[in-house]
Amino acid sequence: MRPLVVDRLRHSALLAGLALLVAVPLSIALGVLSAVHRARAIDQATSLVTLVAVSLPEFVWGTVLILALAYWWPVLPPSSMIDPRAGFGDDRPARSSCRS
Repeated sequence: MRPLVVDRLRHSALLAGLALLVAVPLSIALGVLSAVHRARAIDQATSLVTLVAVSLPEFVWGTVLILALAYWWPVLPPSSMIDPRAGFGDDRPARSSCRS
């Protein structure tokens, strides 16, 4: 059982690491932008956008990001890293079904 958990944990750690690589610099940049332009339109817009972003549930963002990054701008595959036809414990990588 341990090898199955460790393998899945590797994919989860990769996802968490990539999320941190995007979220931390983006949040610092938006915070600095708002601080430099305090009480101006850019500060208000940044506050509004971040409030909306935090208020929406994760499944909504997930759907929007899949649509944006897999269909509108096909840069990522819309499926997981593991082939959905694979059995439990079978770790064949998923084929990219990203449209060209």
